Amino acid sequence: MLFKPLATVFSALAVAPLASAVVHEVTVGGSAGLVFTPNQVTGAVEGDVIHFTFQAKNHTATQSSFDKPCEMIPKGAFDSGYQPVDAAATSFPTYDLPINGTDAIWVFCAQAGHCQSGMVFAVNAPTEDKTFDRVR
Repeated sequence: MLFKPLATVFSALAVAPLASAVVHEVTVGGSAGLVFTPNQVTGAVEGDVIHFTFQAKNHTATQSSFDKPCEMIPKGAFDSGYQPVDAAATSFPTYDLPINGTDAIWVFCAQAGHCQSGMVFAVNAPTEDKTFDRVR
């Protein structure tokens, strides 16, 4: 008899982290121009997902660093690859970034000139020192 209640408790505990995961929606480009909307997400934790939806033009979601916001990290970085989208499109490509902790993650669009125009994004950017506003 004790086995069944314990199995139920363990099942509930195994599912609990999944139930609290949040999907953070981010639009890349589109009618807003050369921007990620929103341009940052705060409070993302392990298990959350950043869901990038690419709209008009040709954009990427590419990992960078605070010190070099318009350059891809040389090793282990994520990169959505170029996602060309016609202005008349009604279906949009997506890219999911699973969050594995609470460290800051810096992202830019690698299309020529886009990052230099301010097309950057951050997850859990610090509020002091290496802030999002210092990257833009």
